[in-house]
Amino acid sequence: MDKKVYSLFSGSTGCSGYAAVSGRGGSTAVSFSLKNLPCGRYSCLFFQDEVLPCGTVTASKPFLHCELPLRATRPSFGVFRKRECIMFNGTPEALNAMQRFADSSFPPHDGECNDSPDLSQSAPPATDGSAPDCTAPENYYRKNRAMFCELMNSNPHITSLEELMPGSRWITVPEGYIMGIICDERCAPLYICYGVEGQSSQQPPDDLKDYCHWLSLPCSDTGWWVLYQNAVTGEALTV
Repeated sequence: MDKKVYSLFSGSTGCSGYAAVSGRGGSTAVSFSLKNLPCGRYSCLFFQDEVLPCGTVTASKPFLHCELPLRATRPSFGVFRKRECIMFNGTPEALNAMQRFADSSFPPHDGECNDSPDLSQSAPPATDGSAPDCTAPENYYRKNRAMFCELMNSNPHITSLEELMPGSRWITVPEGYIMGIICDERCAPLYICYGVEGQSSQQPPDDLKDYCHWLSLPCSDTGWWVLYQNAVTGEALTV
């Protein structure tokens, strides 16, 4: 396994950390570990030929593991809080490219809740074969954003599903079900997901059978019957 470690630093904030890039078995992965972060959420970016979002970290969970394209042999890394660069390691060209990306891709939000999960990931197809427009000024998710953010920030995360589906965040809700949010390549919510535990060999619950899809971890018969709700319209996808 080939592994390279890139230091990340900030002279103005006192933040520090590293991005460790490893290659094994035809894949490339990066692990971020950050220290002394002020309270808030941070977006990690990498640059080689273009800027790509790596994911988000929080002050309470200052680490991240994600997959990078195979060509990421000598990348530059940046950590942004909204549009402000907190930590960086790379060339001035890379920093300028990341700043332009942040200025155009990270709209300002009220409060500290950040909608972006870990990485870009294609969501289940919409019923008409096209991706929903999550950049609309008003949509179902945005109207209920405070509630979703509170749930995501106050319940335990299902890291196995987040690693299985980059670009998503999943939690276990005390009422006995799971909830997830899947985003597009710009970290805009595409689908809000609700799931109940089950077995692939069993039938889904009657009230979900017309809407749910089976989701499980690799090599496991246990998983969840998941309903996917369009984040723009609030409508459930049918099977």
